[in-house]
Amino acid sequence: MYYKDLNQAQQERLGESFHDPGHAAKKNVGVLQISLCLIFIVIYFSVLSLQQIVELKRESKGIKVLSYIGKSNKQIKELVKKQIAGKLLMPMFMTLLVLLFSIPLVNLKLNLLLPIVMHNILLRAVFCFAICFLLFYVCYFFVVYTISKQYVGIVN
Repeated sequence: MYYKDLNQAQQERLGESFHDPGHAAKKNVGVLQISLCLIFIVIYFSVLSLQQIVELKRESKGIKVLSYIGKSNKQIKELVKKQIAGKLLMPMFMTLLVLLFSIPLVNLKLNLLLPIVMHNILLRAVFCFAICFLLFYVCYFFVVYTISKQYVGIVN
């Protein structure tokens, strides 16, 4: 088998993972970590959404003044969309910068430690996480936008 072709460190790691009685517990901890991550993402977006809704409710009179000045409902909708998108995206920019620089470096280190079959596993995991994060962002954006339209008084 290919087990003979692996170096000693990889054989020890493979041997530990197959014969370790706590291997199933380690898998459960991984599922727990992912679940906690999803819970914190939901909390993060909920807090940002509520903050944005409250802020738009406070500014609703000022936004109605824009319609009195002569701005159309379409222009006001675009203004509200941009404001919501900006407020929801702003806290993520620093995180994005850190991830863009750290993920490739950590991935290179992991590639040195893991067997060839598992190379670039971190990049795949980050891609899946980014897709989930984007889905949460889009859902919360539309919820906040729909609620904000009611508070501001924008008619379709």
